[in-house]
Amino acid sequence: MLTNSMLTLLPFAFVASFTPGPNNILVMSRGVNEGLRATLAYQAGAGFACFLILFVCIRFGVRLEQTLPALVSGVKYVGGAYMLWLAWLTARAQPPAAGDAGAPATLTTGFVLQFVNPKYYLYVLTLAAVLAPATHSTADMALCAFVFSLIAVIGMFVWAAAGALLQHVFLRWRRWVNAFLGLTLVWSAWEILKTG
Repeated sequence: MLTNSMLTLLPFAFVASFTPGPNNILVMSRGVNEGLRATLAYQAGAGFACFLILFVCIRFGVRLEQTLPALVSGVKYVGGAYMLWLAWLTARAQPPAAGDAGAPATLTTGFVLQFVNPKYYLYVLTLAAVLAPATHSTADMALCAFVFSLIAVIGMFVWAAAGALLQHVFLRWRRWVNAFLGLTLVWSAWEILKTG
């Protein structure tokens, strides 16, 4: 039953992890300005937070069905403000030689900011609703949290790598790219804020 539940959720997990969101846009922007290596600590922190949040949500899945929607409602507004802040920083980011004006991309930042990432909570609600009834041990819960957190980190890595690989193109058109990425975050924040 657990394997079937996980396989059923894989397409959703890949789509959710590879579409624009605050983590993906942030690491892509850092990848453009500073290269792939500068994003790795942030990805590790965000991945660890992903694991913890998902593990707790699966562990308390039945009880969280009633309480998590209220939490998500509050996180939605904090997360929307966070995404707008990231949009502002991304849109005005300067190349490294001109001074680093971008959002911080440390392990701690990746970890902490994941807790106000509204896109991730919407993702977790779906996963936990399906996975909680199918898990019967702590090992099952840890496996599920690990697999789906790994997919989220792979999504971030792909975005960061794309930024680093296309660095010469993006830096040539830096203002337009930063404006586009910033507007993508504004759109993402709007879509999340208008739900529910």
